[in-house]
Amino acid sequence: MNAEFENYLERRFDDYLRELSNLIRHPSVSATGLGVRDCAEYLVKRMESLGVECNVYEDQGEPIIVGSLNVRDGQPSLLFYDHYDVQPPDPIDEWSMDPFSGAVDDKVIHGRGASDSKANLLSCLFGACALRDLGRLSVGVKFLFEGEEEVGSPHLENFAVSHKQELSADAVVCFDGELDESGRPTITLGMKGLLYVELKCRGTSKDAHSSLAPILPSAPWRLISALETIRGSDGEILIPGWREGLVEPGQRELEMMAKIPLDEEKLKREYGISAFVEDLKGVDLVRHLLYDPTCNIAGLSSGYEGEGSKTVLPSTAMAKLDFRLVYDQSPARSLSLLRRHLDKNGFSDVEVRNLGMLE
Repeated sequence: MNAEFENYLERRFDDYLRELSNLIRHPSVSATGLGVRDCAEYLVKRMESLGVECNVYEDQGEPIIVGSLNVRDGQPSLLFYDHYDVQPPDPIDEWSMDPFSGAVDDKVIHGRGASDSKANLLSCLFGACALRDLGRLSVGVKFLFEGEEEVGSPHLENFAVSHKQELSADAVVCFDGELDESGRPTITLGMKGLLYVELKCRGTSKDAHSSLAPILPSAPWRLISALETIRGSDGEILIPGWREGLVEPGQRELEMMAKIPLDEEKLKREYGISAFVEDLKGVDLVRHLLYDPTCNIAGLSSGYEGEGSKTVLPSTAMAKLDFRLVYDQSPARSLSLLRRHLDKNGFSDVEVRNLGMLE
């Protein structure tokens, strides 16, 4: 069956590639809402053209698509989860071509969502349909495709609870992950949690001329001072209680980590660095990657950011932070600890806006 299946896919490869290019050409940026609903509508039409029955739910947030193929009473079923939304393409000037071109160049397909996760989504869809066409689909297949994964899936949990029967299956599979280029199968049994916040502070009621900097408060310097209390230069999170109750890896976990194929030199070349933080290597590098919570500045903005100069004292400053959370760290508790930490350190004026949580 494997050879028959592979031959079938090989014959259809150009069609599949064309379908992926077309899907990439439909923007679906959930952070801004750009094209999300149009992309969902296009995807539903393509699914229905393949013989997949679809229901679309738009009562909360971006459209959630539930599809079914070969589903019959008394038959085992498999549920595939994936998402059709993508991250913002900014900064645009760092793209060598249109981020929504779907263009193929030198065996590489270009476009936001090409790997995260429109290609993965279509692979599940086309694979199931191929087995059906070959008469080899022995289970019912359900698809759950959402348009808010990149903003933390704020409506997915409630949807899953209220549509429990429709989504019921014997197993759930998610292919929103990386490809090991060696061909080695990769199974991920867990992911870090997430707390995504926006910090904002105001120094003056409006922007001022920078000549007034000696006597007026500076919002960006105020924000920088707050940020310095949250994370040390070594990457350690300085918020009291942040690591309380965290489980450290034991000897067995360390032995398993040593077997994880992490190509350190390839990563260095890809990101143009000569060494990792703290000069980490080997098992220590993998352990740090998998087991340590993080505080990352995902965005930082204040004042004039255009070409040339403008002597301005900005009235506001903003930073977007994402905290990657490890086992037994609650996003809600972490948010409370962050707020309490800022207040105790004299930064009660710094606004904390919750932009997303994932357990």
